[in-house]
Amino acid sequence: MPSHDDRTDDVPTDTGWRVPADPVEPEPVSVRVVECVAEATGLDATDLDPLYEVVDPDALDALFPPDGPGGCRVGFRFAGSVVEVSGDGDVIAVTAPRVDD
Repeated sequence: MPSHDDRTDDVPTDTGWRVPADPVEPEPVSVRVVECVAEATGLDATDLDPLYEVVDPDALDALFPPDGPGGCRVGFRFAGSVVEVSGDGDVIAVTAPRVDD
């Protein structure tokens, strides 16, 4: 995963797509997760399954408040991507190959 020092704007990375937290115009992390996965997958955000089917958006937002860094790191799968939210609220989405059970 890219390092904390590599942050700029919403950018593709060599491993996926990164949406850094914006302290000037904070946005809930749940919104940034959907935006990041949409960019990583090339889909419109409205075409993704609802985030709440995978994780509780309110709980995710509570872990990463816009007014300060959270104290944890969370990872999960959503809409064909592996998503990681870091303690500073940055979101990284890496498209994952589908594995049939």
